[in-house]
Amino acid sequence: MLLSSLPDQPVIGRLYDMNGVLLGESLAVDLGMRDRTPGPTGLVSQERLLVGGLMAGGTYLLQIVPTFDVGPAGTSPSLIGVSGFKQCPEPGTPC
Repeated sequence: MLLSSLPDQPVIGRLYDMNGVLLGESLAVDLGMRDRTPGPTGLVSQERLLVGGLMAGGTYLLQIVPTFDVGPAGTSPSLIGVSGFKQCPEPGTPC
């Protein structure tokens, strides 16, 4: 999945199973991928989260964490986009 946010409000994502076991953490998208995978209007693709072996119908927890200063009160409104994407088998090959 791709996580998108405002350009100056980067985030990371973590996926947990229902027992609280961390299954995966997102990685920053490179500029090439960012250009090919635009986020929702006004947002840019920031991170990608790939986790294999998930069970259809399973329940998981997605945690999205800001990596920017959220302000003195610890809160700041933020727009987040979550979208799926198709993983190509080899870099540079058509999907």
